[in-house]
Amino acid sequence: MLMQHDTELSDHERRINDLSDKMTDTLNRVDESNKYLREQNNRILEAVIRGNEKSDTHKAELETINRQNIWKVLLITISSSSLLYLIIQQIFHSIH
Repeated sequence: MLMQHDTELSDHERRINDLSDKMTDTLNRVDESNKYLREQNNRILEAVIRGNEKSDTHKAELETINRQNIWKVLLITISSSSLLYLIIQQIFHSIH
């Protein structure tokens, strides 16, 4: 009976060691997977940040171009209206 008990204890010990080894392997795989996912998340975050920076730069460039175009339109409008006024004035002078 003592031998049977000793055998059962040895079996339980072996099972516990097997379970412990499996648990350690599983935890190591989980750690590796988490490390991989963290790296992927960092890459995604960096890409998003770069995209946002490019978007902000592009938006600022468009605003600058827009302001320049507004000034160009104003100057062209003023110039053309002045020219039109001179032409009309010359027509009225030649009529009188």
